[in-house]
Amino acid sequence: MIMPTKRPEARREQVRDLRDQGLSFREIGRRLGISHEMARRDARDAGLTALTPVPSGLSARGEAFWAHAIAVFELDAHEQELLTQVCRLLDRADALRDAVEQDGVIVTTPRGDRRPNPAIAEERQVSLAIGRLLVLLEIPADDGAVSTPTRTRARRAAEARWQGGA
Repeated sequence: MIMPTKRPEARREQVRDLRDQGLSFREIGRRLGISHEMARRDARDAGLTALTPVPSGLSARGEAFWAHAIAVFELDAHEQELLTQVCRLLDRADALRDAVEQDGVIVTTPRGDRRPNPAIAEERQVSLAIGRLLVLLEIPADDGAVSTPTRTRARRAAEARWQGGA
């Protein structure tokens, strides 16, 4: 644990430095001996407006999902990598959907054969990959409270213990 300073300005700088290292507010709070809410406020007060920058190359849908997930959930660096992949796959799914809408469900090959559009199979694979990554992230869809993947796992483990003991 890093010894937190009593001066708010110095603590804000500590929070800024730790956030620049990619740590979550929970981890910063743990290291400094403060709450994650205090770490979040300190980061905001230190002028960190884009606490987690949007990955480059995302289109509107990917950026929107990134912004929503980062605003609602506390994600560690490895979870942010998974989220980045989800956002890129969402963009790819949109591009594949556009290709199917443009070329149709059935396409004609250069030999003149009519076949299902290969983008349909790719779109299905992308959808499956998105689903798998969301399961790994354990982003719950049932509550609007700030949650973390760790908190979700802990809740599920507690529920399993209670059900197992009954």
